[in-house]
Amino acid sequence: MISIRSTLTAGLLLAVLACGGGGGGGGSPTEPPPSPQPQAQTVIIDINDNSYTPKSVVVNAGDTVRWVLRSSTPTHTITELNGAFDSGFVLRNQGDQYERTFTAAESGQTFNYSCKTHSSCCLMRGSIRVGQSAPPPTPGYE
Repeated sequence: MISIRSTLTAGLLLAVLACGGGGGGGGSPTEPPPSPQPQAQTVIIDINDNSYTPKSVVVNAGDTVRWVLRSSTPTHTITELNGAFDSGFVLRNQGDQYERTFTAAESGQTFNYSCKTHSSCCLMRGSIRVGQSAPPPTPGYE
């Protein structure tokens, strides 16, 4: 005669197996979800009289740098030393802006820039590093 205990044990074992509690898996391993990509940022650099503030920044690929003329002096430029970008004399009135987005192809690079009008006399210079691994700016641009 089968006891009630044996019947309950057998029933419990069948319930566990039916819920996937037995056996060695058989399903494919679950991969973790992909890491979210950081949101692109806009970094603001103020142009005051004869300086860029901040003078040097680090950005990520996809980020945009926006230079904003805060003074009333309209003779400033943002001119990269090797020709990668040049605003020209578009900053004519207080509040005028120039911006540039840095791409993945520019990761690991440092861009040294200056004002055509005020680089020599006033050392109006700055730098953009694309990624933490980018080399430090040229002395005087940091």
